[in-house]
Amino acid sequence: MPCRLPTEIFEAILTEDSLSPADLARCCLVNRSFADLARTRLYRDVTITKPQSMLTWSSEQTPEGMKMRTLRESRTCATCVRSLSIVSVDKWETPAARERLQSCISALLGHCLKLQSFHTSSTDTATHFLSSLTQTSTSRVLTGLSLPWCSIMWDLIRQQPSLTTLVLYREWSAMSTSTASRGGPILCQLKTLDFADTGGSPNASDFQALTQNSTTTLTALRLRLPFKRRGEERLFYDLSLFQCLLHLRITYNQAAFTEICADIFATIGSCPRLSRLTLDTYNRGDSWPVTTLIDSMPALPNLERLDLEPVTAWVPLTETDGSFLTAKYSSVRILGYPHSEFPRYWQDQDSVDAICAWCPAHGFEAVACGVPGDSLAEPLELMPDFWDCR
Repeated sequence: MPCRLPTEIFEAILTEDSLSPADLARCCLVNRSFADLARTRLYRDVTITKPQSMLTWSSEQTPEGMKMRTLRESRTCATCVRSLSIVSVDKWETPAARERLQSCISALLGHCLKLQSFHTSSTDTATHFLSSLTQTSTSRVLTGLSLPWCSIMWDLIRQQPSLTTLVLYREWSAMSTSTASRGGPILCQLKTLDFADTGGSPNASDFQALTQNSTTTLTALRLRLPFKRRGEERLFYDLSLFQCLLHLRITYNQAAFTEICADIFATIGSCPRLSRLTLDTYNRGDSWPVTTLIDSMPALPNLERLDLEPVTAWVPLTETDGSFLTAKYSSVRILGYPHSEFPRYWQDQDSVDAICAWCPAHGFEAVACGVPGDSLAEPLELMPDFWDCR
């Protein structure tokens, strides 16, 4: 006999986080009402980690392959997709195989008519996505994008005035190439801007082009500072323009910290709402201890949380009463350290134990960074790093 339960009961069951994709698939067999709700949840967030699953018969027998085939063949399921992530496109030996794969991706994108966020680390996939947007008669209103740094990026951003979250993967080939001047102005008002790779952040003119309309909306910003090179133009961002900035995360290199961070620190003192500052490094051996960092940082009257990586940077604090920290930042009450289930070095676990014991004894709270819900651009980032910002 068909199951006759109120829709509210179905919704309560399907909102349980413990339900796996297999559980949701079984729910589709209960009845039509249950199937509609389960299908919406099952295909809401789709990630393709192996694009070849759309190409070969053997790959289509895997769970990911079967899901991709369903999305290509069923427009009902494809319209449930709100977030689509294509991690990478494998290098195929023959151009014909690569062209066929891109054709499958384009067909899939064409069916996801209610897509709200799109994420890829492939320039070719970004190009096909832009092509699918121009070919379909149904307009897409995207609020989130994750893209590699390329000329296509600017075209996509200009087409999406409702964009609020942008994650960029900087390609080394584009490090010194500015393409912001091509085309019209960028109208989107970003809330989160995340430069999520190790290639560094853009030059000042490109940064200004990306954020020119977001000075009153940007609340979270992640910068990856470049390694200083002789003769390179000095990097300077005026962050004082962002009056609503709440969380600033800076990845730095010790050699460039004095010059580049000094310029940035000179401007963030004018950000009245900045309440969280995250400082991490490319190389754990290049990190500064907390004592040096505090001396270099400006006065931030509303700072409530300070995150440092590696965790060994906190060790000098645990050997004092913390007065040098409270004297400059009396409002700070939360100290963050990088979370790792399997520490790489024995010093890390000792440092975690030390900071976790020191904080409650001195009126602070120690918080592990990188756990679910603690991300800068959740759930956009495809390539989580030491801080696991997904």
